[in-house]
Amino acid sequence: MTIVEGMAWGFGMLFCISFSAKCMDHRDFFETIRSFEMISDKLVQPVGIAVLATELILSIFFTLFLWIQFTFWLSLLLLIGFSIALLKVKLAKKSVSCHCFGKGNGETNLVAALIRNGCLVSIALFGVYAGINVVPSITGNLHQLFVTVSVALVYLLAKEWNVLLKYK
Repeated sequence: MTIVEGMAWGFGMLFCISFSAKCMDHRDFFETIRSFEMISDKLVQPVGIAVLATELILSIFFTLFLWIQFTFWLSLLLLIGFSIALLKVKLAKKSVSCHCFGKGNGETNLVAALIRNGCLVSIALFGVYAGINVVPSITGNLHQLFVTVSVALVYLLAKEWNVLLKYK
């Protein structure tokens, strides 16, 4: 497995977890979009659905190693959009509970989220550059997609279980 293939599979898992978490808790996700105060209330649901669809497409394309440079570009745009929203909240000195990867235990640490997104943007930039001449040695198959979805579900179940135990 090459570095780019490993990055693609990792991003595939990341976006699968993010997509699944947002679907499990879609009302909170839509409320989070509303709390960023970047778009009108009429656009919250369509934008939320577009983000969910994009994350699903990214997860599938990364996992199956399809159109890898385009996929890294699309992930880069999505991550920059998330980062701009978080930065806007940080500069306005507001707080938000973003639920990006499942239920949280309160407000999001915006500095940590911005650092995380900065690292992911850097990796995606490298993926765009490195993906120019990539010939995949992994043939995209459904086994990889099954493993990615399984890892995402196990992660989410463990996270939900921990949240439930804290409320006990």
